[in-house]
Amino acid sequence: MEDKNSLESQQDVYDRVKKTISGCIEDKLDCVIKAPPSSGKSYSSAQVIADKGIHAAYFTARRDLYGEFKQWCEDRGLTVKILPSMPEDCDSYDSGEGSSTPSKAYKLYHRGISPRTIHHETEACHPACEYARKLPELKGEYNKDIPLNKYDVLIGNTKHSHVEPFVRGRTVFFDDISKQAFIKEHEVTESKLTAILEDDSFPCNSVDFIYETRGSEEFRQRAIEALDDLDFEPRTDESATTHSDAVKIVSTILKSEDLGNGFAVYGYEDTDSSDEEDYIGVKDGDRSVYLLNRPGFVGNNRGISPDTIIVLTGYPVEHGNLSFPVWLNWRLGVHTELIEPLSQPERKKYYSDIMGLSVVQTSEDVKPYSSGEYVTPQRDAKLIKLVARDHNEDVPIISTKKALTQYDEDELPISDKMNFANVESNNQFRKEDVGIVLGSPEWRIHHQVRLIGAFLDQSVEWNEKKGTEKSFGDVGDPIMRAFQKDIVGQAILRFGRDESVEESTVYVHTDAIPDDIPVSEKPDEMVGGSYVSTENQILRYLRDEGLDQFEINDIDGEIEASRSSISKEVKKSDRFELIEKGSGPIPDVWGIGCDV
Repeated sequence: MEDKNSLESQQDVYDRVKKTISGCIEDKLDCVIKAPPSSGKSYSSAQVIADKGIHAAYFTARRDLYGEFKQWCEDRGLTVKILPSMPEDCDSYDSGEGSSTPSKAYKLYHRGISPRTIHHETEACHPACEYARKLPELKGEYNKDIPLNKYDVLIGNTKHSHVEPFVRGRTVFFDDISKQAFIKEHEVTESKLTAILEDDSFPCNSVDFIYETRGSEEFRQRAIEALDDLDFEPRTDESATTHSDAVKIVSTILKSEDLGNGFAVYGYEDTDSSDEEDYIGVKDGDRSVYLLNRPGFVGNNRGISPDTIIVLTGYPVEHGNLSFPVWLNWRLGVHTELIEPLSQPERKKYYSDIMGLSVVQTSEDVKPYSSGEYVTPQRDAKLIKLVARDHNEDVPIISTKKALTQYDEDELPISDKMNFANVESNNQFRKEDVGIVLGSPEWRIHHQVRLIGAFLDQSVEWNEKKGTEKSFGDVGDPIMRAFQKDIVGQAILRFGRDESVEESTVYVHTDAIPDDIPVSEKPDEMVGGSYVSTENQILRYLRDEGLDQFEINDIDGEIEASRSSISKEVKKSDRFELIEKGSGPIPDVWGIGCDV
């Protein structure tokens, strides 16, 4: 399937990606296509849909891509429908920001009540609502005898993939599917479970009692039997608070099996299961339950369902045996193959030669900045000043939320900030030709690594050590490293994505860089692995100026260091040596030789 011809231009990359997508559809191969950012994944998909005359569903977290993809399809004569979204299209959906209470429609939706129920069976919204106006045309969402095949392409978000009529008989595209897709976190509260706790047939009348019941197998079985016999229907009246997932939440607490690390899992099974109620529940040690609700697919031996599933991604999570398909398969409930249109050397060439990306690594440490504890604001501030000075402009930065709060925008040349949590599919910095990535995220790593392990039915534990000795074992370490490098890679590739940017330079203050991103400045080229040390600043300045000897006066004011710091550094470093008096540019003053 892969064309082995060399890549010399952006068009070569487009053609390779298009050919890969086309081949997977011809072979009816459920796959994850790993292609670099700006390689035409979305655009090529629209071309292939039109060329092959297939029915497709296109799901993406990027609302801004809806209109763009719709236009690409319509330019090729395809009929397109953007599926309605409650938060985007419902006139009554209001979070209540700035007022005393959110709307009834908002509260019902966040209690898990379906948009159809909200608009057809309650008075939470009015009949002229934009969502309600679109709904009759899409009754196939809830009534399978209303066909949707008059549309060549349906466009929506990942939640729409749960609706079987939206995916039936179509090639389903997921564009940059997020790591949290299909997973819902519930803080376990009394109000979410009220209808169950108040039912006389259920032996537990509080959340505490439900958790305590796990300690007695006899009481636990009694509670499970009562729960299984419970006739639960979510209410939609104003006073009701019970969440539609209440039974799943309680089932997870009661039925999950302990993994020995504070987490327990329920429902882990073969990812090819065809059970309509198929879900995995995970209980953590902090009174939260996580539910994995898979889309409306019925395994790889599906009859009526997607024709083919194609996941488009720029940076799949993969590390050793933890490949992206493994991470994705149990969430989708299908088996996918990882397909790479470009080899790793080709991706490196694409980033450096075609995208014009230059990555300068400024630290050889991982620098986990999520907690805020290991942030080095003074050293980071020096780096920000150095970069801004070298490029003669304020610079945008990406880091963790807690790190960003420690950088004073009023005192530093920072043009804009982005949180690591927001980098996926974010084009905010696409026209920036210079940027800085500071530190690496641990993505609530101590909790999340164990949570992911639990979803994989694996017990993951931290060895209680920090820094380079921190470990989560054979299962957890690949998860931790993969997610760190994935997010850092995503951050690096936020800069200079626009076609108007011919070259971009990204300074990366961490060692957690994906292997396929070429690094221009290596840590071993920096004394002590520090890009901002006075010694390295002097060496870079001399190298850039082509000097092999200098006076302090030559350097003073040219780098981010005081005259006294420069003097101390050149006297103690074995990279510099005093030479004859008068040999420098100033007569009768000692000069300094330099090994550059």
